[in-house]
This record gives sequence, structure tokens and C-alpha cells, in this order.
Amino acid sequence: MEYVTLAKVVSTHGIKGDLKLFPLTDFAKIRFKKGKKFELYNEDLSTTMEQLKEYVDSKESEDIYNKIISVINKYTFEEDKTKVIDLIKYDLKNTKLTKKTFEVTCFSFKTSGKFIVVHFDEFNTPEEAIKYQNYIIRMNSEEVHRLPKDTYYYKDLIGSTVYLENGDKYGEVISVTNNGKQDLLRIKMANNKETLIVFVNALIKEVDIKNKSIILNDIEGL
Repeated sequence: MEYVTLAKVVSTHGIKGDLKLFPLTDFAKIRFKKGKKFELYNEDLSTTMEQLKEYVDSKESEDIYNKIISVINKYTFEEDKTKVIDLIKYDLKNTKLTKKTFEVTCFSFKTSGKFIVVHFDEFNTPEEAIKYQNYIIRMNSEEVHRLPKDTYYYKDLIGSTVYLENGDKYGEVISVTNNGKQDLLRIKMANNKETLIVFVNALIKEVDIKNKSIILNDIEGL
């Protein structure tokens, strides 16, 4: 399944569990409609406390399991052992590290400067919501509406080969970001150096999504 990234969680907002998001789409107002479902995704999370809990419960990872048990067994009395186990369970349950993905449903949306504020049905307190700080919000690409002409998804631009107008290869798009005003292509050039190109008509001559290629206008200094 392919996904489209819509925003990144910056922080919580207010006392009702709202999330403050940095939008990565030009159509936030259209995307975040009441009742729509999204996925919170942590692209950096590999081994989580949630996974550790599964290891402990299932003993799939003997190494991790044995290390925890060795700590527990240092305590002589059963009552102390129980307390330690309870502390571990509490820490696993309340840690900020949580699942790699989590489905949420939009309840409300509003703008706040260059940010957007969204309330999801699943969060009612800042404590519940803050666990997902720095997560990205994405949705199934099949549910995304058709884009206007000359508008593209970041995922479709990333990996494109960039050419100069004379046909010479300039580099490859390795990421796309937004500085709050305009989209920026981060391009890795043939000499392995990186540069940023503003994604505007004055600089971009042609975009071919099917063949993953971008042609730059002949601008002095490129």
C-alpha cells in the first residue's frame, strides 16, 4: 500500500488533546475533514517499549527477556519482585515511545499561522496526544483526490532525475521540503554535493512523473 504524507506533529495544543501540525500539503483544509481516517507513523521508530513488552510477554527475545528477569531476581522477597514487575509494566505503558503506526479519525480542523491544529477522536488530553510528537500523518494514496494541473505529491518528485535544459544531468531529487512559503527540492548533484532548488515555474521547465524526470530552465548560475 502506498501512502501520501500530509503533515508532521509538532506539539500539542490546548487542554483537549489537539495536535499542532506542520502541513506538508497545500490542501490541508480539504484533507482534514471530519470523519476522515489517517495513520500516525513514526518512520524513525525501530525497537519500541511496546515491542519490548511483547518480547517480555512472549519470550521471543530471550536476551532481552533474561536481562529484565535478572534484574527482577536480584530482589529476595516476592513482594519486592512484584513491585519491580509492576514498575516495568507501568513504564512500558506510560512511555512516550509508542506503536510505530496508529490510526486516528479527524474531528476538527483549524489553521494557526503556518501551522494547523487538528483534534482526533482518539485523544482527549495533552498527555495522550504528546506521545505522538514528531510522528508524521499520512493517508492511503487511493483516498487522495486528483491534484490540479502542475501540482505534484512529494513522493512523486523524490527520486526524479534532474536535467539542465541542454540535456546534461544535474542530479537527483533526494527530498522535498517546505519553508512555509514554497516547496524546495533537495538535489544531490554528480559531485555528491547537495543544493536546494525552489520549485517554481521560473526554475522548473518540465516535470515528467511517469519517467521520473525534471528539466530545469536555463538559469545563469546553475
